[in-house]
Amino acid sequence: MVLESEAGPSGQYERHLPEIDNGEDWAFPDKTLRNMQYPKAVDCERLASAIQHGCSYKAMNSYLQSYPKKTVRQKIRKTSREVVPIIFYAAARNSILVAELFLHYGADPNAMKPCYDGYKMPLLAFVIDHGAADSFDTIEMVKALLVWGADPFLLPPSLWFPIKRPDYETLESRSQDRNALTGWCRGRLYTNLQCAVNLSHRYLFQTACILDKPSELERQIAENHNVPGLLQIPYCLIGQRRAAVQIKHRMLQHIEICTSYKTPLVLTFVGPSGHGKSELAHHMTKLLPLDLMHIDIAQMQSTNELLGVAPVYQTMQEENRLINFLIRNNGKRGVVVLDGLEKTTNEARNALVPILRSETYHSLWFKHLTDEAQLQEPLDRLNALLEPEFRQTWSVPFTGCINTFVPFFPFSPDEQLAIVHRCFLDLATTVKKPIEPKKAPKRHIGQCELDILFDGQACESIAYHCYVKELGARSLVQGVAERVEAELYREYVKRGRRMSSHTIKEAVHYWTIDVDPFADDLSIHASGGPRESE
Repeated sequence: MVLESEAGPSGQYERHLPEIDNGEDWAFPDKTLRNMQYPKAVDCERLASAIQHGCSYKAMNSYLQSYPKKTVRQKIRKTSREVVPIIFYAAARNSILVAELFLHYGADPNAMKPCYDGYKMPLLAFVIDHGAADSFDTIEMVKALLVWGADPFLLPPSLWFPIKRPDYETLESRSQDRNALTGWCRGRLYTNLQCAVNLSHRYLFQTACILDKPSELERQIAENHNVPGLLQIPYCLIGQRRAAVQIKHRMLQHIEICTSYKTPLVLTFVGPSGHGKSELAHHMTKLLPLDLMHIDIAQMQSTNELLGVAPVYQTMQEENRLINFLIRNNGKRGVVVLDGLEKTTNEARNALVPILRSETYHSLWFKHLTDEAQLQEPLDRLNALLEPEFRQTWSVPFTGCINTFVPFFPFSPDEQLAIVHRCFLDLATTVKKPIEPKKAPKRHIGQCELDILFDGQACESIAYHCYVKELGARSLVQGVAERVEAELYREYVKRGRRMSSHTIKEAVHYWTIDVDPFADDLSIHASGGPRESE
């Protein structure tokens, strides 16, 4: 017996967008698009064709900026109700820059396009399905759409919950999916999405469900202060959602509310090693249009080492000291990350007090490693414990400069799975690159399509055996290197032959990673080899 909701569609759906033929010569797409600018009318069909023909982001941005913003927004919103909204063409190209350009001009992150039998599929589903058909990674595109407000519930929850392994087979679960939002997902399309939605997608969808979406006012505040990247912080890290949201709110509050007694914002990142503190600082350099300086203060034992010496004694090697950075950025927003502050001396720490209390500089961040036992306490008890400990260890003047403690906690089981899967994706991206045995960087293992069967089970095996709280993500990265990367290397070398021009031109190699269900210990094996593409 087949439920009506399980019946396949009467028609077929196309995984790719149709080619737009508007009679234009797209041999030089940037030049062609420039010739269509104002005073000619905004033409979204020609713009979509430009995307398909490889037009650059710079040329598209210039084209849109040649018109009043209100005119462009009205045109894009109108096309969002037509057959195929223009945002789909940016998504098909997997260009985050182009997609965010149209989202900035009012494109709908929950746009729909026809698929079959009068049904329409959402943009999120199209991105994942189209990416699987063309074998490219769609994680960053999905992340960008979720930041802009895409709704994961437009996809059936049975595709992405729970994180480890969704319950595809349960008809009761599938029948609950059948509603006005997800009625489009059935038959071959549902089957394709089962294969295409991976563990990292599932983690992002569940993150989007947990987090509150930015309000229109909050988005306006971030954009007007030229820090829209702050809204992306909760999606940049795996885990640490509470810390990411706390940082986002605290920084926006500090920027927006400018009181007369305003001093630099000092956030103390508290938590075990390997749990996202340095990674967050790295992401900030990409997300914010701010000058950032990272100093490993653990190696500095004196005031001169940290702040630099007087200009008359300065050498080229000492130009990157803190005081020189602050002078160059006087009157501007900036971020300084001091890593390993607990490992330096009181002399170096106390030398920072005048800077932390100055009204000249805007943002200064610190990181501190504390006892893991303290991280198990509720936040109110944790904060009550931290401040007196900091006062005792780092002196009262220095601790008095800290505005907020931001706790970073050990990873939950689901977060461990997401980190392992990210390592899988990085490995897959690396071994997919073309073989190049002669030119640097030399590469003899490449042109491989890496597939992970039952990704939740495979990630769980590595997380269970390899996660060490004291090491955090580093232990999981090492686990993937030892148990997956090493096995792939052994199998590839054992089956391979000496590289030649003929070898390089061969078809892509297909490999599969799976967990041996009969082994008591973790046994991940790679199998496969060259076969012709289907």
